[in-house]
Amino acid sequence: MATRMLRSGRRGMAIALLGSALQDLGGLTMHFATEGKKRPLMPLLNATPYLDIFGQVVVSWLLCEQAVIAWPKLQAICETKGVDPSDVAALRSLCEEDADAAFYDGKVKTAAFFAKRSLPLVRGKVKALQSGDESAMEIVF
Repeated sequence: MATRMLRSGRRGMAIALLGSALQDLGGLTMHFATEGKKRPLMPLLNATPYLDIFGQVVVSWLLCEQAVIAWPKLQAICETKGVDPSDVAALRSLCEEDADAAFYDGKVKTAAFFAKRSLPLVRGKVKALQSGDESAMEIVF
């Protein structure tokens, strides 16, 4: 149920973006495995941006995992206090008076914010790394 709730609405975009970024990362990993056999310097040339992409995906995954755990706890608090979690103003008011609600709401919103700001950049970075550009290796010293 928590995953279903996170997949709906604005928060759900975080999990969808994570799935897309994970596919892109997997495709890039396979690309490097294949290209590395033909051009062994290609994966080495792109190691730092690859690890950056990997880090963005892992951090988002961890934040989404925390949000999936936090969402039902936030819902339970809302139910106890008679607050509809989809009512932004009422949820904000609840979070101002209840530290646990604020903590769990923060987990859910942090996952959504990070995913929406960071994960859309993954696809562009992956395409850049898959372009095969080796101009840095062509510099004559």
